[in-house]
Amino acid sequence: AKIEYIPIKGALFRYILYRDPIMRPAADIDILVRPGNLDKTERAMIKAGYEKIKKIPNNRKVTEKVNFERTYKYKKNNITGSYVEIHEAFCQKERYNVDYEQIWNRSMYKDELIKRMRQKSRIELPFGSRMRMMTPEDMLVHMFIHSVKDLFVTTYFSIIDTKIMIEKFNINWKKVIEITKKANASVAGYYFLMIAKQSVGADVPEWVVESLKPSTIRKKWLDLFVSMQPVRSKRNPYRYSGFLRYTTNNRVRELLVGLPLIDGFVPGIKFAAWYLKLRARDELDYWFGGKGDESDTHVDGYS
Repeated sequence: AKIEYIPIKGALFRYILYRDPIMRPAADIDILVRPGNLDKTERAMIKAGYEKIKKIPNNRKVTEKVNFERTYKYKKNNITGSYVEIHEAFCQKERYNVDYEQIWNRSMYKDELIKRMRQKSRIELPFGSRMRMMTPEDMLVHMFIHSVKDLFVTTYFSIIDTKIMIEKFNINWKKVIEITKKANASVAGYYFLMIAKQSVGADVPEWVVESLKPSTIRKKWLDLFVSMQPVRSKRNPYRYSGFLRYTTNNRVRELLVGLPLIDGFVPGIKFAAWYLKLRARDELDYWFGGKGDESDTHVDGYS
């Protein structure tokens, strides 16, 4: 099938940012396709010997229908690395206003990306000829949104990736700010870049974070929860649980931290209303539409 695609996160970064791909672990291969191409891609994946894996709980069938990503596992191989996750978006469109058409218009092939590097070097990629790559600016904005989607719980590799990307590529920071603000993700960008700047010393210009800085009240609230340094896990003090000081129930985290990370009061309220309506539809479908069968699940690891 002739499907254009963009490898994202660890699937790409291990080849363009690190001397040896083994230095950047990744539990699966993440790929972005054009919006509306999930079904077409699924047919191609199944034809190639993959099977679809259920990730969403059985009581959230409506959520599954509108989900922006699907996970597949190669039938002949049960190791972790055989998982492939296909995305048509970075997150729910109701959360951030990402212009995917422009991302695809700006996307580039390998030789174009090499020209953006501070020191030109050879890049070997194990992908096919239809592969494109996002610009470094879009890669950064994607990392903001991906980390905020997980509420900074699984962010550390993205922070390291960001530091190395800034070192390796000539970043157009004005473009980063423009894309971020259009997506209503300025607050997300501010906290992500501040974490990268303070925890691993990423060379983010001060004027960039200042231009994304949230209002005083919003910042004081979020500062109660978001840490600039990794937070040790309460269950295992030898491990880190992310960059949130309080890792309570997922829904509580979403309410206290997730909503304020969306720019503006109205967009946050709209997302909350959409989310509550979606969960209500899930419950109605579960209790009155048939509970369905349990199936295999895939637990996320490194992205």
